[in-house]
Parts: sequence; structure tokens; C-alpha cells
Amino acid sequence: MKRLLFILLFFLTFTATVFKVSAQDAKVIIPQPLVGQFYPIYNDWLVPTNEVPFKDINFIFIAFAHVYSNNEKPASIILSYENARKEKTKLTAGDFDSDRIRKLISVAKKANPNMKFLISMGWNTDGKDWKLIIDDYDSGVNSFPQSVLEFLVNNNLDGFDIDYESIPKQVTSEKLTEILKEVYELLHQPGKKQYILSITPAETGSLTETNLALFDIVNPQTYASWVKIDQYTKLNVPTDKISYGICTDPNYNPNVKDAIAKYKNDQLRGIFNWSMQSDQQNYDFKITEEMSAILKK
Repeated sequence: MKRLLFILLFFLTFTATVFKVSAQDAKVIIPQPLVGQFYPIYNDWLVPTNEVPFKDINFIFIAFAHVYSNNEKPASIILSYENARKEKTKLTAGDFDSDRIRKLISVAKKANPNMKFLISMGWNTDGKDWKLIIDDYDSGVNSFPQSVLEFLVNNNLDGFDIDYESIPKQVTSEKLTEILKEVYELLHQPGKKQYILSITPAETGSLTETNLALFDIVNPQTYASWVKIDQYTKLNVPTDKISYGICTDPNYNPNVKDAIAKYKNDQLRGIFNWSMQSDQQNYDFKITEEMSAILKK
């Protein structure tokens, strides 16, 4: 009997120790190097097929989700689907944004089982999303952080990205930091899946060393002439948390060779492009293929 009790006690102690270590050691997994593409799911999207070169990338920013009021009492907000389609185009069964996300994940994972998928909260010219977030925070309801986690869980995603631009004056650095802290804590709960918290900024307004430290990856929109890597390293963002951006929209003339040189010389995390659809339309995926060079030893 004593021998049996000893074995049982050893097993329980070992199991508790393993669980404790696993919970403490849980880490966010971000590819190194990162080769990312923004992937719009609105309007006439690039339908995922085996012809899309998902094997050449390992990180997808799904564009976009937005913040909406759910009209409950007390009033609260949720991160939810945009479901934006061209004028006079009706949403049809099986082709809502939730369906498109599922299809994208299914097809891309077949090409790369280790692919990471993030939902990106898009920007508004009038800052509508952030005005709702700040009103939600000021009201004391503060439903936004939990809605982010629920969106990720419900859509089988790996993280949350913020397309940070056109930020309204209501977003102070203090309020932004408090909101991001709550999002970070929910996405990094001990013993649970660790979600990536990402930002893709076109400006530095209200960003500080403190709140930038909460992000697992920072992706400056360096294809805009006014956005520079050193704006973020001056705020003590480590270079291995920064990815360098290019753009395949018309008139941007993406230079992958220069982007890769920047990645290597500055010891960055990787490179990303806006967007995979524009690469297909304007370059027949040539840019995606060139970007994949950093994945090859």
C-alpha cells in the first residue's frame, strides 16, 4: 500500500510540476524570419486556391475587422466582421467574411501548416473605431479587450493586429496604454494559447516606449515616405521585433532587394507587403516569390 501511495504521490507531483513549467514557459511563436502578406477579404477578394503561393510566406494579416456598437444596455462595443462588398453587391450565403476567413485558413495551411493568421483592425479616415474604443473605455464598460479575444477564438486565429493610422485626438498615450495592457493580458494568459499582439503603424501619435513594449511584433509602414524604422528604435523597440514593409499597390515600385538588405543589415524580424492581392494583380506574384528568398538558407 505504501508503495502504491508513493507512486501516486510521485505521479501527482510530477504532473503538477510539468503543468506549472508549461504554463510559465508558454511563449508567443513568431516566425524568424517573418515573411508576411496583408490579405484583404473585402470586395472582390483574391480567392484562395492552390495557385496562390502560400508556400512562400509564413504570416498573413487578414484585412480587415472593425469595431461596432452592439446596442445593448449598458452600451458596449465588439470587434466584428466588416463584410464590405462593392456597391450593389449583395452578401450571399457561404461568402460572409467569416466564411472567407475559414477558406483562407484552410487553403493556406495546406501549403504551410505553420502559417500564422492575424486579424487586422483597419483604419478609418474619421477615426471611428478608436472613438468607439475610447468611449467604451471612458464609460467603464471596457468591452473591447474581451471582444478581441473572442474574435480570435471564434475564428481560429493566431493574433490581433492594429492598422495604426488616422488616430483621433481622443486617443491619449495614457488611455492607449491602459487599453493595450488589458488586450495584452487577455492574449497572454498563463497556461492558455498565446496570441500575437501586433501593430502596423503609419504614425507615432500616442505611441510610447511603454505601450510599444506590449506588442510582440511592430510593422512600420515604411513604404510611406514619412515612416522610418528609427522612429521606433528610438522608442526602444528591439530590432528583432520589427518587420520592414513594402507595397505592391500602383506607383509604389517595391524593391525587394533593398527590403531584404534592410532586414539583414538592421537584424530585423522580417519583411511584409501590402498586399497579396495587389501583388497578384500588378506583379503576378513576382514580389511574393522574391520575398521568399529570406526563407531559403
